[in-house]
Amino acid sequence: MDNITIRAGAKLNFSISRADESAVSATFIAEYGGNEISDTIAYDIGGNAQFLFESPDTDIAGLYKYQVNENFATGSPDIYPNNNCCSGDCELPTLEICESLKLGTS
Repeated sequence: MDNITIRAGAKLNFSISRADESAVSATFIAEYGGNEISDTIAYDIGGNAQFLFESPDTDIAGLYKYQVNENFATGSPDIYPNNNCCSGDCELPTLEICESLKLGTS
């Protein structure tokens, strides 16, 4: 999974493709300090879940760690990145929300 960088207040728009045909939805979770950005989206008929986050979700600058859960009707999720594929320390990917100028400032 890739690291992501955006500016504070910007849109974060991405899609996730279903990895397991029996999965019904995907959950994106990013955490930094006490802040959390998260949502659960049902897969469409093509097997994609489209996520869109914007202000106020993306207003707090910081280096967030994130994961994606693939959810099943049984309730047990698959969590990515999967630590079975890691050698040694398995760090979560990051979402970096960088500072930005306030509107009207040049």
